[in-house]
Amino acid sequence: IDGVGISAAAFEGLLEAHNYGTSAEYVNAPTVTFVKHVVVTYEDDTQAERDEEVEVVAEDKGDYFEAKATIGGIEYSIETDKSTVYTVVFKDGEDELGSENVEVGSHPTAENIELPAKEFQSFAAWQKDGEDIALSDVSAAAGETITLVARYAKVYSQSINIEQIVLDEGTKYDIKGAFAEKGIVAIDINDLDTLNDLDKKDNRNYAFLGLKVKKSTSTIAVLLANEATLRVKFGNVGNAVNVKIGDAEPVAKSAEDLAEPFVYTNETGADIVVRFVSSGTKTVVFKQIMINEAIAEVTLPAPSAYALTINASAGGTVKAAWGGAEKDLSKVNAPINENIVLNITPASGYAIGLVKYEGTNTGSITISPDEGVYQFTMPEEEVTVSVAFEVAIASVSLDVVFPLVGTEIENKIYGPTDNVAIITVPEGANYELTMYDFWEEGGNVELEGALVENTTYEIRITVMAKAGFAFASNAPILVNGVAADHIVNDAEFNRRDFTVSFQPRAIEEITEVAITIPSFPKLNETVGTNSFEASVPDGAGYQIMNKAFFDNESNLLSNSYVLVAGTYIVEIGIWPKDGYAFPATPTDDADTEKITITVNGDAPHSTYGAWAGGPVLFVLAQFTVSDPTGMGNTEVEGKTVKMIENGQLIIIKNGVRYNALGEMIK
Repeated sequence: IDGVGISAAAFEGLLEAHNYGTSAEYVNAPTVTFVKHVVVTYEDDTQAERDEEVEVVAEDKGDYFEAKATIGGIEYSIETDKSTVYTVVFKDGEDELGSENVEVGSHPTAENIELPAKEFQSFAAWQKDGEDIALSDVSAAAGETITLVARYAKVYSQSINIEQIVLDEGTKYDIKGAFAEKGIVAIDINDLDTLNDLDKKDNRNYAFLGLKVKKSTSTIAVLLANEATLRVKFGNVGNAVNVKIGDAEPVAKSAEDLAEPFVYTNETGADIVVRFVSSGTKTVVFKQIMINEAIAEVTLPAPSAYALTINASAGGTVKAAWGGAEKDLSKVNAPINENIVLNITPASGYAIGLVKYEGTNTGSITISPDEGVYQFTMPEEEVTVSVAFEVAIASVSLDVVFPLVGTEIENKIYGPTDNVAIITVPEGANYELTMYDFWEEGGNVELEGALVENTTYEIRITVMAKAGFAFASNAPILVNGVAADHIVNDAEFNRRDFTVSFQPRAIEEITEVAITIPSFPKLNETVGTNSFEASVPDGAGYQIMNKAFFDNESNLLSNSYVLVAGTYIVEIGIWPKDGYAFPATPTDDADTEKITITVNGDAPHSTYGAWAGGPVLFVLAQFTVSDPTGMGNTEVEGKTVKMIENGQLIIIKNGVRYNALGEMIK
């Protein structure tokens, strides 16, 4: 109908519905006639078979097409939308590359069309009917088909890409030194200093001055335009170099022939390809290639892998792995974007310390374990991995005195000297307390306000390893001898964060104090805080903090005072332990009846006082120093006698009197 037929999909659907099959000849035709074998049943149930001609007619209904057909006396019809696309077929010569359906009013993109690579040629344009046409200028009506043919243009050799050089399978060059400094860009073959930095590793070919190729069937090919001149200067050429010009047979050029640069001027009147093919197992080194006196450049492709170096301190081993296997880094480089896994094994008594990798452009990046695995993505440069092994901290143990009911908690980080919680690290430990803070139960909300009785809280504690030490990966953490509830952070080698649950205790009042002094100082002993032992019962809510000596007139005696016969007083300072307290400080001695105080089972004279900012009980106990000689202040021959004379200590020795400083008294 008006040049537009029924769509293929709609028509084939009609045919298939009646088992007519499908055929391309039916598509896009306004009227189709074909024969169908039918069976007719009459009223008397008799049957007859015959061939019946069936005609399908397509009609344009404006917004849609309608196809009608009468089959077995029954009329069938199907509607279909009008086509809204046109088709573009892409070709390279007579070879079809693919096609693209394009909405009417839009233009093809050719984004899924793959153009074949052609030596010394590059794609120039698409052509329609022999004329170049931009894809943005292509359009057609619905249902129309357009053919576009690729046009190529010759590319004459002004540069040589190293990928044109066929190397032995497995051969790989390391790019180092000045190559890396230049960012691996186009390198002039004549720049011998940079080329001299090509290096080798095990099982790889050597590379020396110039660009080297080994056993290639198409070593270097250069396309010369008419009247162009090619000049090649060789380095070590081995046995010979085969030169193939155009379609002519290759000509062997010996080392002697190539002692001077090879020069070829194209005067054939047509473009021509010159190829250099190495001979035998020897290598060819090109020092310089010039076209029309312009030195050609060699474009080095970006490496697909870079050197990976591992530096590890004493105390363990480190291996790099990728692709599921450990690698020998002396023989292979690490592929770019590869996931590098570090298999780190500390020796006995050591733990993994700082792990990092470093590159010129990447900088220094610390690697933290991910579920115990150390890994990183290989960047596009050489990388050095550093692993430090430290002396292992096998376990962490802390004593914690938790805050009491009513303690005000601030929403802050507390330091080691903040005594809201009393946290003690064992003497000589290779780690230290850094900080702690408080959370509501569950660890989701930081705590602020007074602690409430019968409520569970969490304290989060952080300890850091001292220099030269690292936490073992499985080091247990004990608080008051019990494992910590939850280890928040065990990935950092020198840090551990963990939480402990607690319920604050109410303060308990002390009503009894008992002190035991096994023996008091004797005559001629020097007084001091450690000149006698004093103890309190096990489990008591108080402890002895200090001891002092006084004479019977309450004068404080120095630590160098030597006792003589007389009466003295020892003062013992008692400090309540955490969770305990003495009754409110009394105003007179009568209030001491609130506490029962004994020293060696007797009730001593005692008072209250304040010391170090908190309530302290001072217990005063009197004792007497007797003179076992019974001689009083009388000098005894062969004895040293000490006495108090006018309030001063006098020492008599062998009839000579001395003062407390040992000076002779005249």
